[in-house]
Amino acid sequence: MGRFATGVALLAVQTDDVVHAITVNSVTSVSLEPAVLSVCLRQESRMLRVIVQANRFGLSVLASVHEPLSRRYSGHRVPTASARWRLCDGTPVVEDALAGFACTLLSTLRVGDHTVIFGQVRHVYESSVAGEALVYFEGAYRRLPAPPTATERQLPEGQRDSSLHSAGLGLANHANDTFRVGY
Repeated sequence: MGRFATGVALLAVQTDDVVHAITVNSVTSVSLEPAVLSVCLRQESRMLRVIVQANRFGLSVLASVHEPLSRRYSGHRVPTASARWRLCDGTPVVEDALAGFACTLLSTLRVGDHTVIFGQVRHVYESSVAGEALVYFEGAYRRLPAPPTATERQLPEGQRDSSLHSAGLGLANHANDTFRVGY
């Protein structure tokens, strides 16, 4: 799978006054109406239990400047890397991330040695900070230039938000069972 380029994100949960986070790159748009995304975690991941117990999570899409954060939350020692957290609908996201999603846990599905976490997006946050996207390809971090956007939107109950396309949830399913990537 190393030949498949992926975005890099931080999955985070706050319990009491502590933010727990882990680096992920298995984020997928599942549905636009309602907005649902999925993330895969190893069965033995401590974060899996924390997310299930909290019943919600935040997902921060990382910019290239966040490579040290990604390394830190993937288990490497990076003493100078620290996140500035912002509460997005009560859920932690990285303050200067390219985008953040506050999600309610919908369900989990055990598949092999991983569990797929499905979260319904309650809130979308797009930072005013411009930056290149952080991607992972062939075992190394890379940078992907992207035009910046700067808005914050609350998702009304039952209403589709076209900003999900620009924030990274742009896979749309059509009646003929074909898919297209929406930008």
